[in-house]
Amino acid sequence: MVEIAVQREALIQVGYDGIVLGTYRADLLVEGRLIVEVKTDIGFGGGPERQLRNYLRCSDIEVGILLVFGLKPRFKRRSLTPSWASAAVATPEISAKTSAGVRVRRERIGGLLQRETTTEVTRYAVHPLRWVASSMADETAHVKERALADWFRQRGRVAIGFSGGVDSAYLAAIAVEALGPENCLALIGRSASLSGSEEDHAVSVAREIGIPIREIETAELADPRYAANPTNRCYFCKNTLWRTLVPEAQAAGFETVVDGTNADDLSDYRPGGRAAVEQGIGQPLARVGLTKAEIRELTRSRGWTWWDRPASPCLASRLPYGIGVTPERLRQVEAAEAALRRLGVRGNLRVRHHGDLARVEMDAEFVARYSSGQDLESLVRAVADVGYAKVEVDPRGFRSGSLNALEVVGGGATLSGH
Repeated sequence: MVEIAVQREALIQVGYDGIVLGTYRADLLVEGRLIVEVKTDIGFGGGPERQLRNYLRCSDIEVGILLVFGLKPRFKRRSLTPSWASAAVATPEISAKTSAGVRVRRERIGGLLQRETTTEVTRYAVHPLRWVASSMADETAHVKERALADWFRQRGRVAIGFSGGVDSAYLAAIAVEALGPENCLALIGRSASLSGSEEDHAVSVAREIGIPIREIETAELADPRYAANPTNRCYFCKNTLWRTLVPEAQAAGFETVVDGTNADDLSDYRPGGRAAVEQGIGQPLARVGLTKAEIRELTRSRGWTWWDRPASPCLASRLPYGIGVTPERLRQVEAAEAALRRLGVRGNLRVRHHGDLARVEMDAEFVARYSSGQDLESLVRAVADVGYAKVEVDPRGFRSGSLNALEVVGGGATLSGH
């Protein structure tokens, strides 16, 4: 196992003919011999590459790596001595003569670091892809965070579609840091599909962050296309949401409106995201390439207690497609989940509404606890008290997006209410 010495924000002297002209800070300095500059796609042009080459020419460091992250990450390496660096990456072990007749030995160390030895000096080069995978995760997240703050500064004022979830809360917090609270606004859409506890949480988090709040009533249930609960229900929901929130934001002087879509969301089936794009809603988290895991870690590192809060989509997500969305059904689901929270269920929780049957999905530890005996009876009683005739604990536990037609779950713990 080879340990690599890596310095963040390393101070490097820039000089000419033995005279120190100044200093600059490199994003990373590896083994004192390799400069790594990390940029994002936002505003990327030839400047960073020229800057890196100039730093190499004006310092005693001969090799630089330029990493570019964004929606389509790409890798660029520039070296003032490409002959040895290229060979070191390409071949496990090489012996050769330089143009000056000096014997050179190149070898790969641990599959990660390459070393070149001559009679005068030992040089190191890093295998770029492997090094990025093993050493760059934490630094990359911070670089993306800086790019996010820059994105906000370029816009000056921003309104955020705010749910209080980890993504939108983190987004709002960075916006407030970059712009100040007077230039930010949290827009909370209130509707029958938002549970009271989630609304309270959103308001609490917004106040903790210090961002001004505006709660606005939406009326997606008035759209029969949404109420019919088709597979693209979220499209009609978000279409109504943004058509309501954007004019409010503009009236308050906010031309830029954003949401908490992250880079992982772009690969999922999210018809609601399409509605946001159609209405010009910005997605800066995705734009700088921040993933869900990175957002949680950055939030945790700042000491915010809600960094690991489970995702909690709207109450309509508990109804299988094709079962109409009504205020009564939404309130029944909300009441059942609230009862289970009072019972002690933590973490991920969904009460799937199948008419008279409530199918309860929980994290594995709670499935084991509430699958038999008095604990199961207590769970069934709590859910039955809000109007379900039959209650089932899904033995497969919580599964995000399992709002399909009613399934017969073999081996499930089932009891009739009352």
